[in-house]
Amino acid sequence: MADADVHVAGTQQSSTATGAVTLDQLTYSPHSDIGSMLARAAPPVESSTTPSPLLDNIT
Repeated sequence: MADADVHVAGTQQSSTATGAVTLDQLTYSPHSDIGSMLARAAPPVESSTTPSPLLDNIT
């Protein structure tokens, strides 16, 4: 289980994304490959066909 709190603030010239993710429970085997699990955890993000100037300068 997880909980996330993300905030985006700024202008089109400069913006910041901040936040926190809390894992309430995590179970794994000592023989698990954590890197492989994380790589499969989220699919790759596909870029938008229309660029968003608001996202250009996020730090």
